[in-house]
Parts: sequence; C-alpha cells; structure tokens
Amino acid sequence: MFRVFPITAAGVTGLAVSFVSIFVVGFGQAVFSDGGLLMAAWCCVLVTAIVAYILTKPAATARINEYQQRITLPSKRGSEPVILEFTQVKSIEVEQKGIVLKTDYAEIKIPCRAENDAQWFRD
Repeated sequence: MFRVFPITAAGVTGLAVSFVSIFVVGFGQAVFSDGGLLMAAWCCVLVTAIVAYILTKPAATARINEYQQRITLPSKRGSEPVILEFTQVKSIEVEQKGIVLKTDYAEIKIPCRAENDAQWFRD
C-alpha cells in the first residue's frame, strides 16, 4: 500500500469532479439557465476536495527521539503531549494495528500507519 498526501488527494479529487461537472453543467444549462447549476457544481468540487483531504490526513502518531531517549505521544484536543523516557517503558508489544507500550502505571496504545515504525520498535 502506498501513502497519498492529503493535498494530492484533494487536488486529484477536485480535478476529477471538475471534469465530470463540465458535462453536467454543459448539458444542464439547457434546462436550468439561471446559474444555480454552476454554483452547485462548484460547491460539489470544493466539498469533495475537502472531504478527500480530511480522509487522507494521517492520524497523529508517536515521535521517537533516540538522541534524548524519549517517546512523545500525541496530545488529545487541547491537552499536553505525554513524554515517556525509554527507562519508563517496561514492555513493548507490536500488534497489527499499532504498538502497545506498557509502563508501571498504564498501557498505552499507539496507532501505526507505517510498517517501519513497528520495525523500529522490534529492533
């Protein structure tokens, strides 16, 4: 599976919907000549591009700093990110959908999008 950048997905989706809307507007102008069809077509182009951008935007993942020996976990809305020292991590389990870090106090699940993130933890 390959990664698609959100801006690329939005651009390609916008271009595809624009191409289709050329025909819809072109043939529809005979019936609806007030310009409402053109406005609806542009709204469709913008909405589908925004939806494509949102759907392909990657989820926040953990940042691993080998130099400082820290793992920074993504923050939830408005909260501060959690920083774990390597020494705080008692065990690491690599699962199909992510990584589970176990500390003395909690079990933290981190979603993984790339196989190389999981490979780093295996090593």
